[in-house]
Amino acid sequence: MHRLFLLVLVVLPAAAQQFDLEQYLQLVRLAPGASITDKLKSLDSLGITLSERGMSQLSSAAGNSASSPSYQPMALAPVAPTAPFGPPQLRSSDSQRNNLGNLNSNPYDPNSISNPYGQYGSPYSPNSVNNPYGTYGSPYSAYSATNPYATQAPKIVAPNGQYLGKFSSNPYDPDSTSNPYGQYGSPYSPNSVNNPYGAYGSPYSPNSVRNPYSSSQTLPSLPTIPSISIPALPRLPALPSLPALPSLPKY
Repeated sequence: MHRLFLLVLVVLPAAAQQFDLEQYLQLVRLAPGASITDKLKSLDSLGITLSERGMSQLSSAAGNSASSPSYQPMALAPVAPTAPFGPPQLRSSDSQRNNLGNLNSNPYDPNSISNPYGQYGSPYSPNSVNNPYGTYGSPYSAYSATNPYATQAPKIVAPNGQYLGKFSSNPYDPDSTSNPYGQYGSPYSPNSVNNPYGAYGSPYSPNSVRNPYSSSQTLPSLPTIPSISIPALPRLPALPSLPALPSLPKY
C-alpha cells in the first residue's frame, strides 16, 4: 500500500498538490498511517490539500445530506466521560442485530475485538470483525467492517445507548469512522472515536476505544455503612451553692 502511494506521488506533477474531494479521499486511503489523524498528517507534511473546488464539493455534500452535517473544528478540550462505565460496543447492521463485542484496545478483555483468543477478536470466530472469511470481517461482505464500499458496516453504540457511527473502512460513508470529515470520523468531533481528547477517543477515558485498560465490567457497589447511635451523655449534677460570706465588722 505504501509503495502504491509513493508511486502515485512520483507520477503526479510537482505543482499538483491540491486535489478535488474524490481524488483527495483516494489519497487519504493510500497514505501511510494507522489512523485517520496519522494519514491527514502525512498528506499535510507533503503539502497535499484540498483545492478550492474540493472545499466547495465538501461543503455542498455536507449541506445536501441530512445525515452528514457540517462540523467546524472546535477547540480541543478534554471531555468528561459519560456514564455508565465501559467502552463502546459493536452491533451488526443485518437483520440479526448480533453483539460483536467491545470496541477497545484491551487484549485481556474477554469481549474485546482486540483479544485474539476471544469470541469477538479471534480470526476464526463467526462473530468477529477480524475474521477475513466471516460476515463481519470479509472485504466482500456488505455487513463487514473491512469492506471499503460497504454501507451497512457494524454500528458503534456507547454504554449509554448513544450512536457513534459505523465501524467501517469506507471513507465515503458519512457515518463511517474512516471518513475524516464526518461527525463520527473527524478528529475534532466530540462524537468521534478518532478524537484523542474526546470521551470515546482519549486513551485516559474509561469509555474510550483507545484505553488499553477499559472493559465492560460494572463497578462494584459500595457497602452500606451501618448507622451508629451515640448514647446521650449523662447530665452533670448541679453545683452546690456557695455559703454567704459573713458581713465585715464596722469600725
